[in-house]
Amino acid sequence: MKIDLSGKRALVLGASRGIGFAIAKNLSSAGATVCLVARGQSDLNSACEKIQGESGKAFPVKADISSRGTAQQVYDIACEKMGSVDILINNSGGPKYGTLSDLSDVYRDWE
Repeated sequence: MKIDLSGKRALVLGASRGIGFAIAKNLSSAGATVCLVARGQSDLNSACEKIQGESGKAFPVKADISSRGTAQQVYDIACEKMGSVDILINNSGGPKYGTLSDLSDVYRDWE
């Protein structure tokens, strides 16, 4: 089955390697412009170069979304560069194992 994502814009977290990179690469192969987000700049640059080398449209945003406010900043950057976001892949690590009271305020914004 061929999926056509031409004109779509994707924001992929944890996209510099592994599953996140594979998702970003496949979204790009289907025609989407992809914003790759991860903590390591050199891995991000390499991932974007690989996608661009296959005629894909991709750009990196170095960020640690576990920090308060960073997720909004990343979204704002993606929208500034792409116009909007149609697809979100939240491939970031979850909170560390523990009880609810052990979680930092970054994970308790819903309270």
